[in-house]
Amino acid sequence: LCLKKPPEDVRAVACAHSGIECSVGPSSDEALTFMKEHFLMDEQAVGSPVLVKSGVEYSRLAVETAQGLDGRSHVVLYLGTTTGALHKAVVSEDSSAHLVEEIQLFPAPEPVRNLQLAPTQGAVFVGFSGGVWKVPRANCSVYESCVDCVLARDPHCAWDPDSRACRLLSAPNLNSWKQDMERGNPGWACANGPMGRSHWPQSRPQISECGTKGDTKALKGFW
Repeated sequence: LCLKKPPEDVRAVACAHSGIECSVGPSSDEALTFMKEHFLMDEQAVGSPVLVKSGVEYSRLAVETAQGLDGRSHVVLYLGTTTGALHKAVVSEDSSAHLVEEIQLFPAPEPVRNLQLAPTQGAVFVGFSGGVWKVPRANCSVYESCVDCVLARDPHCAWDPDSRACRLLSAPNLNSWKQDMERGNPGWACANGPMGRSHWPQSRPQISECGTKGDTKALKGFW
């Protein structure tokens, strides 16, 4: 199925057996009418938004699944904003999402242009106008108390009572480690440890530069 004789400013750029890919630039009234009369959706979209945050416009999205301490899989969203922030959210069993972390990447607001997950490196690569930054996909060390660690409800992180630290979850079923993805309840998880929250400001995760915009070798295949 392909669009027939669309106005010039309707850019239906690809038609294939698998479906239609299109992008739309600034549109005239004629173009908007044409699009209204030629629906590209096969079925009705139903349900409610997974994540809504007031005053935030997202520009890029990357998704993965992560296994929690109990062995269950959790959907994790990495969302780049138009002002240069990276949000990490986890989808709950009721299909709603809660924000785990918000990192302002750039000092001056500019949109995140690309996101690429690198699970083997434990990182998210973030593309912007100046190049690419490598950001840890989990920043467990910023949670300096058991309460903070459990309240975060990050499937990548769990509290290790032996080292008294929030650590990256390397394998499920670590008997002594504590995590509560369903409720984020530190009451039982931190019963044998300090119940207070850290009053220190959270430290910034380690972010490294992987290449500048002019470094074609470093950025090959990313843009």
